[in-house]
Amino acid sequence: MRQIEHVVVLFLENRSFDNLLGWLYADQNNQPAHNIPPRPTPVYEGLESGKYFNARGDGSGARVEVARATTGWPPVNNPFMVPTPEPGEQFENITRQIFGAAEPAPGQAANMSGFLADYATLADPAIAAQIMQCYSPEQVPVISHLARNFAVCDHWFASAPCQTWPNRSFVHCGSSDGYINNDIYEPYGIDTIFNVLQEQGISWGVFSDTIYTPALTRIQFDHLWRFEGNFKSFEQFQALCRAPANA
Repeated sequence: MRQIEHVVVLFLENRSFDNLLGWLYADQNNQPAHNIPPRPTPVYEGLESGKYFNARGDGSGARVEVARATTGWPPVNNPFMVPTPEPGEQFENITRQIFGAAEPAPGQAANMSGFLADYATLADPAIAAQIMQCYSPEQVPVISHLARNFAVCDHWFASAPCQTWPNRSFVHCGSSDGYINNDIYEPYGIDTIFNVLQEQGISWGVFSDTIYTPALTRIQFDHLWRFEGNFKSFEQFQALCRAPANA
């Protein structure tokens, strides 16, 4: 680890693992070159045709299987806008999605059976099946190339099965402080990774192409406002990347 001089965390909008990378190794029978830790036969916990499905939830018993590649759906008719509208991301929606019930019984296993039924409560049921479509590697070549040539975690999905702000908080400080949705609440009083880096004399910065994201970080953790000089534009990040190593 001594040779590592810089750590860059790329923070993107959330997507489900299956939606973006589920088919990554499907053409290789979900057998990548390596596993960490090693296995006798490497296995990628990806998708398989005909294996995964959700029931329609209309009493018909009909099922919709997970599909490789997205297609155009009305009203936008753009395969790269699937799903539209966005699926529910509040704690109650995700509970229904992963358990198939809004109030699962104690000890009930999460069988991922409720994605289609929950989405049909938010979108027109006639277009709800799009939630079962996942992008093919050909549709997302850049992130697929990175995943194949570096590493991808197939057993990690979210710190908490809930909305954005609590999960952002896990990234910054390892806790959601008990919150499960994007509610209006008092700023967190707990320290972040940025506080730790500052105390250890390690340089750090938060770079963004909008003013919204850095402001949101400091709304959640208002004790970070005093580090104004550490919140910078993406252009400043690019300039630092181009600068000599000793700059």
